[in-house]
Amino acid sequence: MNINATLFVEVVIFMAFVMLTRVYVWPPILAIIEERQREIQKGIEQAREGIRKKDETEQACHALMEQARTKAKHIEAQGTEAYNEKIKAAVTEAKEQAAHILAQAESQIKVTQQEAQGHVIDETERLLKVALTKILPGIPQQEIIDPMIDKALGEVVDES
Repeated sequence: MNINATLFVEVVIFMAFVMLTRVYVWPPILAIIEERQREIQKGIEQAREGIRKKDETEQACHALMEQARTKAKHIEAQGTEAYNEKIKAAVTEAKEQAAHILAQAESQIKVTQQEAQGHVIDETERLLKVALTKILPGIPQQEIIDPMIDKALGEVVDES
């Protein structure tokens, strides 16, 4: 094996590289790692504190829930009879209101239906006049066309 100046230069350069990385590269990296470790430790401590507070809150919540259950049972026992009476009264009133609303709706439907039929008849009459005056341009409207339309609409209204 031949040891020459190239090997010696390579060893010197490698040693210089190692020294430079120890001085300039490793300290910032180690500082970042240590900071991260401190943050992780702080997070772990906060998590433990949160778990402790959660456990305390759960215990207080369970105690409050038990008190609430006791009060609820007491109130339920007192209110059951009054509740049933109110339900019966509400059902009776709702049936009366429903019958009244149904009657109003039926009368409104009849009025609306009659209005709609009137509008349909008026619009049909208008469209028929326009169509017949275009189809039969020389025929007088008041003498022939109007009686024809009245007769046709009368037959349609009688059928419905």
